Amino acid sequence: MGPAWSTGARRRLAAALAGREARWLLGILGVALLVRIAVIVATRDYAPWGDPADYDRIAIAFSALGEWAPTTWAEPGTPTAFRAPAYPLLLAAIYDLTGMRYAAARVVEALLGVLSVGLVWAIARQIATDPRVARWAAGLCALLPSLVWLNASLLSETLFVPLLLGAVLAVLLHRERPGWRLALLAGVLAGLAVATRSSGAPLVLPLLLGLWLPGRRWRPTAVAAVAVVLVLTPWTVRNWIELDRFMPLGSHAGYTLAGVWNEESNGPGELFAASRLPEQQRAMQDLFLPSRLTEGQLDRELRARGLRYGREHPGFVARATGAHLLRLFLVGPGHARAAELSAREMAIPEGWRGTLRPPVLALVLLTLVAVVGWIRRRRLPGPLWLWAVPVVLLVTTAPLVGSPRYRIPLDPFLALAAATAIPLLMDRLRPRRAEPSADEAACAES
Repeated sequence: MGPAWSTGARRRLAAALAGREARWLLGILGVALLVRIAVIVATRDYAPWGDPADYDRIAIAFSALGEWAPTTWAEPGTPTAFRAPAYPLLLAAIYDLTGMRYAAARVVEALLGVLSVGLVWAIARQIATDPRVARWAAGLCALLPSLVWLNASLLSETLFVPLLLGAVLAVLLHRERPGWRLALLAGVLAGLAVATRSSGAPLVLPLLLGLWLPGRRWRPTAVAAVAVVLVLTPWTVRNWIELDRFMPLGSHAGYTLAGVWNEESNGPGELFAASRLPEQQRAMQDLFLPSRLTEGQLDRELRARGLRYGREHPGFVARATGAHLLRLFLVGPGHARAAELSAREMAIPEGWRGTLRPPVLALVLLTLVAVVGWIRRRRLPGPLWLWAVPVVLLVTTAPLVGSPRYRIPLDPFLALAAATAIPLLMDRLRPRRAEPSADEAACAES
């Protein structure tokens, strides 16, 4: 065990969970749950499409047969490692308990969404002394349409977000109560996050940095790193046996890379840098017809071709990154098509799809206001490594993906940043009381 909690940490935690602050938190969590359940009830005819349909397919196979479903894009009947394992396994467990009901899975997702709201509140309480920051951060996450609709879909981000936020909170707590237990918890949660979405692997680096600083603490950093490796080991061993490849993160990278960095995507118009299925590209036909390879073999070949095209066309990579960056935030050429695909995967009815853009743009504007304030005061609300998490998430996503759905794990951090600006703006806009005159002060004293 590490040393005892500091007096300041104990007082802050006690104050945060007592009295009025506790009522605020319970109220926000209650609203978050009601809104998410209302969305589930309003979309009772939900049917998975796109990625959710594939998660559903894998979960059904595992629940019914105890086996991982085969590939859908390599040699028929061969094993797949295209989807990270954590979310399909969670879905399979829900199906085992409820008889494969989408409603039950969506309710669990709603609860995960409420957990995310609570974690955002706890993180805000750790980095900001003003309790209003935590209320606003949690309130924004409770009602933000992107997060609400996400929690009514069968998408892995629903599990990824609370795992990532939980790892961040564990690192923050470790800074006040150093010890191996919180470091182990941070590592396990980070490993599970990577096992939920392999694209989250780079986010482990800022988390380990948070454990290492201040004081260059090697032991907790090593504990967390080992925990990440151990969590991913079963999936790595399974892939080595089934696909005869060392694939700790699965076979998704090559498919994604070749789908964007290719000649067909490098064309004019709104479809510039939009992903093309590799099996439908002319330049990739030799990999798929007449004979098909296993996923491990295809991943290696697709990765090599995608990287080669990127090296030969660096200008395209730069322009594609810019286009994706705009589309992630629902602006720029081609954003409407990207938003449409995201909305279909998240099962958002057509009449409600327009609700996504204004809140996101408002959140970005408030975040920019907050960043300007941080620069002027030369002080960040919280450690630098914490804000490196959303930066790394954005930097690793934009070169390959422009779908707004992939921005959603960033939204809780945008809410945190925006929440630091809202109380300051409110204080500035609030009319100040006029100073009493000398006669008024004399009357008051008499």
